[in-house]
Amino acid sequence: QLYNGKDGPGLTLYDENDNLRVWLYTDEDSPVVALRDENGVNRVWLCTDADGPGLALRDENDNLRAWLCTDVDGPGLDLFDENGNTRTELYVDMDGPALKLYDENFILRAGLVVFKEVPSLSLYDENGNSRAGLIVTVNGPMLGLGDENGKIRAGLAVFKGPGLILSDESGTPIWSAP
Repeated sequence: QLYNGKDGPGLTLYDENDNLRVWLYTDEDSPVVALRDENGVNRVWLCTDADGPGLALRDENDNLRAWLCTDVDGPGLDLFDENGNTRTELYVDMDGPALKLYDENFILRAGLVVFKEVPSLSLYDENGNSRAGLIVTVNGPMLGLGDENGKIRAGLAVFKGPGLILSDESGTPIWSAP
């Protein structure tokens, strides 16, 4: 069926049971392609607007499970659990690529980032406090271990030689080895 609605033209395609399966239309902002399953749920949604293209994938219960897009900041992919909570973000922006992993309460639990050519890995506790971090600079690798408040209490580095620093809760070094 080809039509011209109040928001613009469209095309709908039906299966042999007269169920709408493909919907192509334009609205005020963008063209859209929607693919429906046999139950009428939009499972795939493709659009583009002034910010860029996007692709949404939904499960059989019409829950958003994946969103792939590119906009002025760069490309990104978000993955969602069955409750619609963001669990994974993968993106590239002007600072570099990043991968972030969240728990079911959208608390960041792990992050892998390359910022200005310096890779880092951070691990967080259930309160979102940084508990462990690894970074590799041009001078060498560094490992930091944080307390329950996210303050770095132990650091291990290898620059011109190995080094270890232990700090108290205020961040004051209490022991170090070259």
